[in-house]
Amino acid sequence: MTELAGAQQAILENQTQMEDLMREMEPGAYPPLLADRLRDLESSDAGTRLRSAWELGQLGFPQAEEPLVLRLRDPDPAIARAAGDALLAILDHAAAEARMLPLLVSEDPGERREAAYAAGVLRAEDVLDPLILLCAPTQPEEVRREAARALGALGRAEARPHLEAMRADPALAADAEAALARLE
Repeated sequence: MTELAGAQQAILENQTQMEDLMREMEPGAYPPLLADRLRDLESSDAGTRLRSAWELGQLGFPQAEEPLVLRLRDPDPAIARAAGDALLAILDHAAAEARMLPLLVSEDPGERREAAYAAGVLRAEDVLDPLILLCAPTQPEEVRREAARALGALGRAEARPHLEAMRADPALAADAEAALARLE
């Protein structure tokens, strides 16, 4: 058995053991590792929250979905991004779209930023219009930046005039140019 095959086998065995433990637990109870990470996600220490969000994505516990969605509003953008990445890792494609894309119209700019990021990662359908709206000068810079990146990832020519308009903003010009280079 090669080293890679051995590692894959160990991962499968650990996953099977974890699934068995989850089935044996009382409904609503969390395994200690998940409970610890969820507690850490609420820490006042930004580094602890960041590590917890990343670890929750690596562990893949679907029970972490709601607490991670709440972290999309974290005042620290790195933590919000880690929470978004964890959600993308935990959820299948359809579930991630269903959970993240409605946030494109959220009142919270952090949620809009992370939803735009997710739209680009997922190459989601039917998000062109909301992403274009997020390019408006009335939106916060970080939201506009992620919307431009997502539009570039989608590669839709209809985004061209909006991205060209964003080039006038020195803070967003490079992102707009990169997105324009990716269009059809």
